Amino acid sequence: MTSPLLFYLNGSNEETSTIQTIPRYVSLHVTRLASGTKPEDLQNVLKPIFNEVKCEMHSSKHPEVYESLRVTIRKEDLQKA
Repeated sequence: MTSPLLFYLNGSNEETSTIQTIPRYVSLHVTRLASGTKPEDLQNVLKPIFNEVKCEMHSSKHPEVYESLRVTIRKEDLQKA
């Protein structure tokens, strides 16, 4: 039995190519936001800073007191966060 050939491409694909890459994303846990805060509220605040940002509800330990959200951004924008 032969083992499969594995290889990795590393680069930015600045030249036109049939092989395309996708960006990496990271998720951050934002907690202790005022109760009733919606994902759209935080997304509207972050959109000018992060072009691609996605906010989702995250289960909170005390939802009657505060909200928790998962914020997903591009890995290259992590330093800005």
